[in-house]
Amino acid sequence: MANSFAIAQFAALVALLPCVGLSAQETLAPAECAASEEVILTCTIGIKTMSLCKTGADEIHYRFGKHGRAPDLVYPEDSRRATDSFFWDSNSYAKGVSQYVTFRNGDYVYVVYNVQKAFSVVAGDTGAGVFVLRNGLLSANLHCMEQRPAQTLHETFSKLGLARSPFGVPPNPYDQPLRLPLFEGEWEATLCPEGVGIMPEQCSHFAISLFENQGQLCGVHSFAAPGAGRVDEGIPPSIVGRIAANRAEIVVTSGRAPASIRVNLERYADGDADFVHWKAREPYNVSDALLPVNVSLTRPTTATFSLEYASRARDACESRLSH
Repeated sequence: MANSFAIAQFAALVALLPCVGLSAQETLAPAECAASEEVILTCTIGIKTMSLCKTGADEIHYRFGKHGRAPDLVYPEDSRRATDSFFWDSNSYAKGVSQYVTFRNGDYVYVVYNVQKAFSVVAGDTGAGVFVLRNGLLSANLHCMEQRPAQTLHETFSKLGLARSPFGVPPNPYDQPLRLPLFEGEWEATLCPEGVGIMPEQCSHFAISLFENQGQLCGVHSFAAPGAGRVDEGIPPSIVGRIAANRAEIVVTSGRAPASIRVNLERYADGDADFVHWKAREPYNVSDALLPVNVSLTRPTTATFSLEYASRARDACESRLSH
């Protein structure tokens, strides 16, 4: 399976963790390096800031979050030597060098990179960013819009004595750009009668889990009527289709309806929130299929599918998307 086939989206970056080693005054810019720290690398990624900061003689902390707010992610949470938390590697090529510092946080591996092109005199000809991988597969590739490396990564990490990365060296992110999967991962929606708040006994729950590779889309769905009185779960893969830009045309095989159902998906964002809009391309009997006709789905805060079912879905889709 190609490395562009990602199993998870950038979920780890939204886990709220406490900030490390900052005074009350310095928490005004918590995602940035404090005045008492040495800046290794800091940059803006969209509306957020990513920073690698050196604390004292032998500590490094990674921070990611909105300017002026508590960081979404701080690694490590505690005080420890950099050699216990981070790894280092580089990749030389004809046009320059890519330098990487990597660390593992749960199921995710983060690769902070800094690209320096040979004889670069044009603004924007160098760059930095973050790869996020899970099980060796790309989950996100976030490019810095502006970066401020105080020095080369090699200078810092060679002095600290970091070991070479055991996770391997990714391709140069600027010579071989990697597209962030748009539909990949789990999406869910709660459907309640008009005027009714979110109450399990009165609302339905709909969820999909999607995998994508080279323009192909594959996945599974699950629909539970109020109180889980009726359910619709297709045999994996119950969703197949193709992607064009931020849209996809899919065919859904219901576990209850005899015929397949054609659906249009559209991926969009509204502020910080991500959505997938689901709209049936032709009328069908909703009570038979137990599938919504028109709904917007968002990212769940916790895993929607059981580990066993998710594993079956992944295996089925890997087999289909690899052909």
